[in-house]
Amino acid sequence: MKSLQFKSIDLSKYNELTVDKQPTAEEIKTIVEAYVNYLHPTHVAIAVPLDQNEDFLAHRHVPSPLTVDEFTRAWIDAIHETGTNVYLKGTFCGIKNMYDFGFDKTTPPGTADTAAFDNGNTWMGRTYQWLNMHLGSIKQNDILGIIPDTTSALKENNLFLPKSSQQSNQQAEFLSFFLELKKLCDLMTAFKKVNTGLTSNMYEDIASGWIPGFSFGFTGNLSISYYNKGQSPQEIEQQLNEFYTLYHLPIFLNGWSMPPSSLLVTDPNLVATEYFETFSRLREKGILTGVNYNDGLDFSDGIFTDNKLNAQGELLSAFFDQGGQTQPNPELKKKEEPIAKVNGVHVSEIKEKPIEVVSEEVKPSELLEGLKPKAKSKRKKKIEEPKKVEEEIEVKPAINVKVITPPDPLKSKDGYGLHETDIPLLVKIALYVILGASATQFTNVLSNFSLTSFVPYFIIVYTILVAVAHAILDGK
Repeated sequence: MKSLQFKSIDLSKYNELTVDKQPTAEEIKTIVEAYVNYLHPTHVAIAVPLDQNEDFLAHRHVPSPLTVDEFTRAWIDAIHETGTNVYLKGTFCGIKNMYDFGFDKTTPPGTADTAAFDNGNTWMGRTYQWLNMHLGSIKQNDILGIIPDTTSALKENNLFLPKSSQQSNQQAEFLSFFLELKKLCDLMTAFKKVNTGLTSNMYEDIASGWIPGFSFGFTGNLSISYYNKGQSPQEIEQQLNEFYTLYHLPIFLNGWSMPPSSLLVTDPNLVATEYFETFSRLREKGILTGVNYNDGLDFSDGIFTDNKLNAQGELLSAFFDQGGQTQPNPELKKKEEPIAKVNGVHVSEIKEKPIEVVSEEVKPSELLEGLKPKAKSKRKKKIEEPKKVEEEIEVKPAINVKVITPPDPLKSKDGYGLHETDIPLLVKIALYVILGASATQFTNVLSNFSLTSFVPYFIIVYTILVAVAHAILDGK
């Protein structure tokens, strides 16, 4: 059975649109532990915006109680503490029109080479500033898939790069930006072994050719956001097979969830079973390398019901486990209390708000009231220690064997390196070689001196000196 490389649960709904009405650091830890304990993912995805704190203040949104950078680190640290990796997939507010920033279509893309010197006047420069701020929190095997999301000619309002007069130029500019972004991320995380380039890209953009699939050759995976709005398991399997045949790259579904029951005409649990059976087939073929599951978005029912995993959640958990269960940090304490509510709404009912809608003001005091999971119960079999079996062993008398060691030709009886019987022969050989060598030969050796040519003569001289010394000492 093949294993998924990425088994991720997406918690963006708790952090992308909550910068100005944050859960506390302790509540963040509780949320993360709940999902990790139930699902055992390899990664937990977050999407805290990449803008700086003063940018929010300039648009009349006050990050509270933490600054936006502190809020980001609180999520990263809470995830790492469970022994799980982080999938960073945030973007800038001007790209998705969040927090009243509007759509920013004037900021130039910039380049990886100039990002450190443009004072944040380009998208690449702003990305450099964010990376420089959080580089210390990013660890090996984390996923750095920031920025690109719903950015294609199919969605004119979300095309964040300055518009060109021709669509072909727009495509070239986006591809250049994508590659420059990966280059910058690679340079900044060169010694951390971080997965880069796995950005959120709508599958329509790949299918239409707006984002050329070959551009993902640098990442090793075709990274697709497949927000499910009613596609059947058969349709998804056909499309992913076609992508794999065309680009020969394993596919990472960096955004997927079950369609809402309102779009289904049959039992949602039966449909969910079909989806995960489809994914299992694709995984076994080596086509599917990972899934990032978006829980509880506005077009998904969520995986929690009545304080525990519902049938769809159990299917997701089983699917992750089939791909090779990832054990969380053994020091992580299991929570026995039931899941509570965030802002007065149960976790399973929280829906992400549309990007264009400004979030309503919520009092900080109405935040989560102690979200804590029920740990999966696993019976432990009592392992009995094997009984010691005493056996009577017949002890045979030892056999004395006289080992005859041949004399070492390089060691004399008295320890000077040569045996006395060797000396006359060595002297004869040395004199023969020296007398037999003409002056011309010695001249050639000296004129073409090299270590290789010198070694034989060194051995000869050394042998003569040892022989003479030995003869003198024997004479005494």
